[in-house]
Amino acid sequence: MLVLILSLTVLFYLFVYCKQKFSFGKHDKLIAGPPALPILGNALDFIGIGAEATFKKLTELEKQYGTRFRIILGADYFVIVSNPEDIEAILTSNKVLEKSNEYYFFEKWLGGGLLISHGPKWHARRKILTHAFHFKILDDFVATFDSKADILVDLMKKELNGGSFDVCPYVTLYALDVICETAMGIKMDVQKDLDNEYVSNIVEISALLYWRIFNVFARESWIYRFMPQSKRQEYLVNRIQDFVMQVIGKKRKEFEANNASVDEASKKDEEEFGVKKRLALLDLLLNAKHEGQPLTDADIQEEVNNFMFAGHDTTTSSIEFMLYNLAKYPEIQKKVFDEIVEVMGPDASEPITLRKLNDLHYLDLVLKESLRVFPPVPMINRQTREDVVLNGKLYPAGSTLVVFINAMHHNPKYFKDPEAFIPERHAAEKNADLKNPFSYVPFAAGFRNCIGQKFAQYEIKSAISKLLRHYEFELGEPDFKPTLLAELILKPANGIKLKIKPRVY
Repeated sequence: MLVLILSLTVLFYLFVYCKQKFSFGKHDKLIAGPPALPILGNALDFIGIGAEATFKKLTELEKQYGTRFRIILGADYFVIVSNPEDIEAILTSNKVLEKSNEYYFFEKWLGGGLLISHGPKWHARRKILTHAFHFKILDDFVATFDSKADILVDLMKKELNGGSFDVCPYVTLYALDVICETAMGIKMDVQKDLDNEYVSNIVEISALLYWRIFNVFARESWIYRFMPQSKRQEYLVNRIQDFVMQVIGKKRKEFEANNASVDEASKKDEEEFGVKKRLALLDLLLNAKHEGQPLTDADIQEEVNNFMFAGHDTTTSSIEFMLYNLAKYPEIQKKVFDEIVEVMGPDASEPITLRKLNDLHYLDLVLKESLRVFPPVPMINRQTREDVVLNGKLYPAGSTLVVFINAMHHNPKYFKDPEAFIPERHAAEKNADLKNPFSYVPFAAGFRNCIGQKFAQYEIKSAISKLLRHYEFELGEPDFKPTLLAELILKPANGIKLKIKPRVY
């Protein structure tokens, strides 16, 4: 066994060396970057240093080599881009629509859904799913956001007037509760049922796949299949898929029994019971057709899984960092609260509506600034399969293009005093001064912009407005600062430690 392991290790390093030398060596003089060691490349500069140190290191390299440079990590060649002009060229090009290789680690779970797919399949699914985020559907979703936020408020009561506590577990369960009901249309009471197997499996497989992305050996499929994590992944995927298919099967039977479209069924419920049926993504997918044919259960399963994955981590991150910013800047928190009371009234139990959320204009500015300082997706990756020239610059075949959003959002060239938290910089009259709108892209941009960005914004605003109507937030410690952890999503590695007290009207 030892001989086999050693032999595989030698073969792995030979593969890495050959790929570096013959695939990318010819481009080293064309794209600036730090000197790279044979086989390891620049890996020693980044292994185990954490997100903040990684961001700092990449920012230092940016100052030295410009806003477009390359780094080599083992067999992988990355071109880091952090200027709006090149980012616009990348995100609006139909030549680099394919996600980077790391996303394919999720393929056994997510299948060929919207997040990973490309080409005709991606275009077809994008067209179908766009309807799911129409404002009429979002209006239904807001009612779910509101009811789940009520539970969140109730669960936080035990922290009142106490010491510092971590808000992250509360926010994570809130986001998972929301996504289960909006994606599949089933109430799972995730915030109360802490032993829910499906949710536990979602959390575990996400963490496992994030781990794989940053493990130099696990990134190679032929090595990963011999690791115990591979068997655990297979088990988790099977359990998740079985559950989702059971839900789809049950919903399809109900759908076929009603023998009506989703819109007709919703109208019928409203006429008979005086209550409008809340539609879930699953309902809309059952009703959807591609080229005149309904989607198969496997097609629907892919998109439900994609929605579950993409729809909980990003909103969780956004809400956590926004609560931190509101606690850090109490004068801003007070202005947000005053606006909420003005728009929604003094009764904290009054339901939130889409119209009222649209009237929270200052909260919009605060949200935008929080997404600038802590972008939930700090980097967007695209893969090249052939040499591509964009904005007059070459990107070699087989390279990963990294749109470094975090660096751009903190660059004084594009945002004056970038480390200051200034919501007003996003007001319409200020935005007119932006030299390039691609300097601010928290939800990406171009062809593959985030299809669920409106969904996310309404969910975040619902949770924040509900919480602020009940509680006042303070930092757990005066100098508390979150330690950043960047997987695919930006997260606070040490949690968000806050204190709460009852809101006084």
